Amino acid sequence: MLQLRQFILPLPLTALLLISAVRASAQTAQGSGLVTLTGSFQGVASSATGHSPYVSQSTLTADQQSESINVVVSLPFRNMGELVARVSNHEQLSVSDLDNKYLPLGTTYNQVAEWLSGQGLSVGPEDPNHMLVSASGTVQLVATAFHTTFARVTTAKGEFTSAIAPPSIPVTLSGSVLGVSGLQPHLIADHALIPTTNLKTSPNPSANPPTYTSASFYMMTGSDIRALYNAPSSLTGSGQTVAILMDAPFNGNGTDLNYFNTYTGNSWTGTFTDIDVGTPVPSGNNSNGGVIEAAIDVEAVASVAPAANIRLYTIPSLSIANIEAGLNQILTDIRNHVTVSVISMSFAGAETSEYHKAIRLE
Repeated sequence: MLQLRQFILPLPLTALLLISAVRASAQTAQGSGLVTLTGSFQGVASSATGHSPYVSQSTLTADQQSESINVVVSLPFRNMGELVARVSNHEQLSVSDLDNKYLPLGTTYNQVAEWLSGQGLSVGPEDPNHMLVSASGTVQLVATAFHTTFARVTTAKGEFTSAIAPPSIPVTLSGSVLGVSGLQPHLIADHALIPTTNLKTSPNPSANPPTYTSASFYMMTGSDIRALYNAPSSLTGSGQTVAILMDAPFNGNGTDLNYFNTYTGNSWTGTFTDIDVGTPVPSGNNSNGGVIEAAIDVEAVASVAPAANIRLYTIPSLSIANIEAGLNQILTDIRNHVTVSVISMSFAGAETSEYHKAIRLE
């Protein structure tokens, strides 16, 4: 299992490297003036085989070809080797240092944006970090722009319109593009919630044979977690801000967190901010597990670091493109003088899953 569950990271440049990690840039030259982005594609079975995604409808209808799809083109960093070395040395860089030495140039961004626009796609607002070029258009336009093929793909999560062939771009853009996300929306991470097995139970003596009924849950509090790591109580998270990335909102300024703090005796003194990234904004009533996961993530941070501020970045889904957009929004907020010192992400993908293979974190 690729465990990104409670993947808590110190921030210095981490968002940059995570965005780079989830989109490989392997390219294969063609004789037609194109290069194929093999790292931006995960193969799909032509028929149902076990639990793997498969093509359930090979030819799209006119309505399906007219559906709108969002794609994100990632641009490569400059001086990547030096950047990785500085991250490994636990250095923190200023935004101006990132702009001057490592982030993609504005001219590179404009080149890719102009090409996408020339393909008939609508280009989104300019990314101030120049790392991600967002665009949208019909499935037919996107298929033509990236020389790929779309079909209906069925997974355990439902049926999706996804690319079933790797994308290609003009060879003139090969040095300007790291990869493309969003072409295969069936690739979605899991919340990996684990059902509890540590229930307090009481016997029912009148039953034959005797049965047991649940009385209450054992609960691990912040003090329990700190004891496991032998962390002193003086480390309260004061002055720190934790950014949580999840595909569901949480009522952090209302009854939900207040009830948790009262029930566990936690004295949380930080602030909570919810930031919506992308559309559609997830509902607090969705049943995909994200609402529970968001609650667990916020409550865990509030209990372990009761003086820390919490920022919940809510993305539409746990797709690669949305995760990239969420991480990029965190970096953009830092550019705008928002203090963020830690990133927490709680989702997962099995090592054998197509999602795990796609993000290339083996």
